[in-house]
Amino acid sequence: MKNFLSLLSLLTLVMACNPTNDQPRVDPIFEIGQPFVLAFGQVASCSCAAPDVKFVHVITDSRCPLQAECVWAGEVVVELEINEQLVRLGLSPIQTAPAKDIIGMWSYELLAVNPHPLVPLMEDEIDECIYTLELLIEAL
Repeated sequence: MKNFLSLLSLLTLVMACNPTNDQPRVDPIFEIGQPFVLAFGQVASCSCAAPDVKFVHVITDSRCPLQAECVWAGEVVVELEINEQLVRLGLSPIQTAPAKDIIGMWSYELLAVNPHPLVPLMEDEIDECIYTLELLIEAL
């Protein structure tokens, strides 16, 4: 029963993130050295030899909400799938996860994560479906 409920929850999440039939999902095509936006669940590809990049998970988002005063800036950490490998990138003053990583002959840099929280978020309150990343991929 527990496995059934887990599967049902996963299916609900996947269906919630998929656009309706009226809005077909268009995965982005990126160019080397040009920033691009990747939405949750999308797979970006390049006509070059760079591997595809998929946005698979928001690990944490503890950034200080907009128009709030915080003791620290907080952090956001996301997970990408590159060459069937899970890679964590983050924006953090304590560098829990690096903003930039090198995989093979390519450099992957996380430039921005949107939207910025309006209120403090608990881990179970993160709606991954609304997130987008700004990434920069460069050849070494």
